[in-house]
Amino acid sequence: MNYIEIDPHPALKEFVRCYWTIEDACAEGTAELITPDGSGELIVHYGDPYRRIDGQRPPAVQPTALLVGQITQPLQLISGQHVGAIGVRFQPAGAAALLGIPQQDLTDTFAALDDVWPAKVVRELVERAAEGRCLGERIRAIEFELLQLAALQSGRDPMMRAAVRWIERCAGATTVVALADHLSIGVRQLERRFRSCVGLSPKTFARILRFRAVQRFVRGEGPTDWAGVAAKFGFTDQSHLIRDFHAFAGATPGTWRDSAPGLDDCFIAK
Repeated sequence: MNYIEIDPHPALKEFVRCYWTIEDACAEGTAELITPDGSGELIVHYGDPYRRIDGQRPPAVQPTALLVGQITQPLQLISGQHVGAIGVRFQPAGAAALLGIPQQDLTDTFAALDDVWPAKVVRELVERAAEGRCLGERIRAIEFELLQLAALQSGRDPMMRAAVRWIERCAGATTVVALADHLSIGVRQLERRFRSCVGLSPKTFARILRFRAVQRFVRGEGPTDWAGVAAKFGFTDQSHLIRDFHAFAGATPGTWRDSAPGLDDCFIAK
């Protein structure tokens, strides 16, 4: 598996966290666990799209180009034979500002990109990504369209960007009341605007960032003192930590730690 991340154009840093690409030959049937990370994405497949496992229903093949909303639970993807994809990982409030789409409409789901952008633009985007001779050409194909949007958009919500930064600085170890007080805004207004901009409630976003911080720590340190880990990251106790891991990874912290690294570990490490 070859995974790479690249910084966006300076004019897009407010909206885009990074670009990423993954390539893997002869990977057909590989199951990948993906856990929440607090960001939505735009993905273009120039190889075989992944299939998403969703409960008891047949696996759903992803569109060639898709917009992925925030996820609040673990999901399973099955790879095709030849994986090749490039993604745009948005800043938590970046997709709403850049695309003008209320993000709660996409939470725990995805949309074909031609449901959001003109079909002709998406078709040309996919063709240019598929025909690109190198990663740079593929990125430029997508970045050109994003820069056009950035020049036109007016959907910024500076207060919600400040809310995101506050939660990120705390690594999720904060409360909605404390955040509302910091911003001098009512809790209900904060929650409504945050859901529209980020796709999650402030509480869920904070829980996901704290969960992600524990994942990084566990992969780096490999601890066995789970009560100590819970205390270090602001959980009320070990049971609280276990509940969040079940919610976001579908397993206990120990079981997740002992699992074989996969695609999700590429995202965690960055």
